[in-house]
Amino acid sequence: MPDKKNIRNLRCFTWRGRMRRLPYFIWGICLTALMFAIGYILPLAIVVSLNLDADSERSAQLMLCFSITVTILFSIFTFFTLIQRLHDIGISGWWILLILFVCSLISVGSRDVGEIVLAVISLAIVLWPSDSKDNKFGPNVPENEAFFFKPEPKPIGLP
Repeated sequence: MPDKKNIRNLRCFTWRGRMRRLPYFIWGICLTALMFAIGYILPLAIVVSLNLDADSERSAQLMLCFSITVTILFSIFTFFTLIQRLHDIGISGWWILLILFVCSLISVGSRDVGEIVLAVISLAIVLWPSDSKDNKFGPNVPENEAFFFKPEPKPIGLP
């Protein structure tokens, strides 16, 4: 089991550094699955365990508040991994704002088209090759393939 120091260094808790395609893809799947399980299935289980009527206004409010909170938290983690992926491509993380703005603008006219554009952009980010050289966001090292923990420099002479 990782210690507290390593938990703080989970890749989804920072926007610094670079993340290659495979770890980004796996983080995306894991975060989406967890968000679905915690944000939608768990509130339903809570409502059932409290013997609340699933159609009551109180249970709907409870589920909605819980789902919104979980969605916001997991969106932050998703943005952190996306920023690292953009860094690996050689692009600033601030481009996320433009992507969201464009997709939101398109969604005003047609939600389906906005979702398709977002899906195409997401697929491009997953498939776009890494910057083969060091860039301003960090070196191109094998540790960028790490899924769980960012590498920590160890002082010379200490175990």
